[in-house]
Amino acid sequence: MSKPVYTRLTHTNVNKLQDSGMLRKGNLVKYRFNDTTLFDYELSSTENEWYKGIISDVFWFINSNKLSVNPDKDAICYDLKVHNITDGGKSETINLELYEIFLITS
Repeated sequence: MSKPVYTRLTHTNVNKLQDSGMLRKGNLVKYRFNDTTLFDYELSSTENEWYKGIISDVFWFINSNKLSVNPDKDAICYDLKVHNITDGGKSETINLELYEIFLITS
């Protein structure tokens, strides 16, 4: 059995992962709130545990604010709808602005 590979999703690689088919429905991800989200919403960093989820949908959209500032970077944004298997399978939407996200492949 091969060891899992963790690929961090970033604004610079998410589009390439989507185009290559690696970021798709049924894939496993590991995620948690990022430091900026913890600070902005005054959340406790000690309760910022990692969750695992299965992607059920991948949504993308053009962020017109980012497009006008830098059209070559960050204009395409992705939201991932995942079923949180760590916390009973509830459905939630995650994105790169609020979360650290790792794609788990083998």
